[in-house]
Amino acid sequence: MAGNKKVLVIDDSIIIRLEVRRILETYGVQVLELDNVEDFFRFSGKYRDLNLILLDVSLPGMDGLTALEKMRADRSWAYLPVVMLTARSDRTTVERALQTGAVNYIRKPFTREILLERVEKVLGPLVPPDGDKDVHPMDLDTQLGLEVQRAKRGGTPLSLLEIKVPKEMRHLSRLPEVVALRDKVRQQVREIDSVYITRDRNLVLVLPLTPAQGAQVVMKKIAPCLMVAEDQVMEMVAVTFPDDGAEAKDLLKALQVKGKKG
Repeated sequence: MAGNKKVLVIDDSIIIRLEVRRILETYGVQVLELDNVEDFFRFSGKYRDLNLILLDVSLPGMDGLTALEKMRADRSWAYLPVVMLTARSDRTTVERALQTGAVNYIRKPFTREILLERVEKVLGPLVPPDGDKDVHPMDLDTQLGLEVQRAKRGGTPLSLLEIKVPKEMRHLSRLPEVVALRDKVRQQVREIDSVYITRDRNLVLVLPLTPAQGAQVVMKKIAPCLMVAEDQVMEMVAVTFPDDGAEAKDLLKALQVKGKKG
């Protein structure tokens, strides 16, 4: 069981760190983050109870492989499991990581399934806190609340985008069409973005690290999926943290208000 397991991800990409956190927290794993390895050694006392480190190979300052060698030379960290994260595809990098003492590696970009498979080899089977082995995505309110808190901590933007599904598609009998539309939209956005079907059977996208201008880019990208006629696209409305609201409920309310004005 993942229970009280603690994982540290060291990667200079905030998107990678956010994706790791989002996936593993679903299973009750506590995820800590660093964007450089020097801070790990500088404040090592904070990390004595780790169960696993996910360590990027290419880091600013000390690189991941050098850091791994330093860990293995220190009795305090000699046996702590380390899984390397690498965007490199060359065999030499992977072999050196494994020879130095990494227990495994993950090539970036990775899928949810790959990350879970590698982490489970170290932590054991991962089960959500409610004990349900079939992981259900968090509801919109919960997900948005978490993303707002992360945006506040990191001083980063966050956008919400609502797609107004045509009224004739909102009938219960046509729900499979809405689900299929959601899946199409998911294929067009990033791994860290989420797409939800609301109670009104509209779609809402939660877009971390995305300012208002970025939301407009997403609108243009997904527009081909939303054609209802040759020259007509489903209506879309966007709001952004913190400009349109400082809390999750404020952003949802702003989305509703803008939608009515539209």
